Amino acid sequence: MRALATVATGVLILGVLYWRIDLARMLAVFAAADLFWLAVAFAFHVPMAVLAAVRLRLMVYAGPGISVAEALRFNLAASALNVVLPSKMGDFAKTWFFQRRGHLSGPQALALVLFERISDTLALLFFCAAGLALLSEREPVVDALAWVVAAGVAAALTLLISRRFAWTCFRALSRLSPARWRDKLGSLEESWGQMQDYVFRDPVRTALLALLSLGIWFSNLFQVWLFLHALGTATPLPAAMGLAPLAILVGLLPVTFAGVGTRDVAVVYFFRNYLDAPAGAALGVLLTVRYLLFGLAGWPFLGVVSQAPRDGRRPS
Repeated sequence: MRALATVATGVLILGVLYWRIDLARMLAVFAAADLFWLAVAFAFHVPMAVLAAVRLRLMVYAGPGISVAEALRFNLAASALNVVLPSKMGDFAKTWFFQRRGHLSGPQALALVLFERISDTLALLFFCAAGLALLSEREPVVDALAWVVAAGVAAALTLLISRRFAWTCFRALSRLSPARWRDKLGSLEESWGQMQDYVFRDPVRTALLALLSLGIWFSNLFQVWLFLHALGTATPLPAAMGLAPLAILVGLLPVTFAGVGTRDVAVVYFFRNYLDAPAGAALGVLLTVRYLLFGLAGWPFLGVVSQAPRDGRRPS
């Protein structure tokens, strides 16, 4: 029922959006798009996927480890689930993939996925803050959001690095949780500490993981800028890097199916100083297509990553 409600909400928002804009002009934007630059933009799916797989492989801090190929399958399968689950909750399916394939225990896998998600968010917010700081068009709403983003960067970075802050968060969560969850939270806290030790005790590993996270999101946002270039707009790169993350974050709100509708409205609103409404709506469609392509690429791997290994191994 909830799924139907999110689909209906997305359809309603899109209906209002397309009713308010000139649909013929939006189609004309697509007709005039540069197909070469669109192809170049979509080709960025490949380096994004490879970088994310390398990062996931390097983050495996316990057990026998995984290959880049298996990490790629995990990520693509999670992307397939992200198409049907809100707020990229499909990423948390990797916790089950790691357990099912015998690589990590439940708390270890959850700590890894949480660390990966927070690292991802931190990299996205970093580029958002940098892009907003370089915007030539200043306005109160964007300035206020810039402060929110900066606070998010500080909180995410502190949670990743500080054992004391993480300990405080887990203790507070334990007090607020039902008694039956406290043992599991204790195991997760222990695994989180192991994850922190693994990442930060080696400066080379720390730097490499940070560069990979930044590289993944630079590729994502550069792809958005290539979309803008293909649509024939003169949007500067800092604007794309500062405003696109805001639209992406709005699309993660669990309001509509896969962010359809909310993300489109956010794109039209945040890019209004650079794009007219039909061009903004066209960019929103391209952002939806990029998510769907990752999802389609991942569907064939869902069965593979859900199978137990033939040797029946399980993490100790």
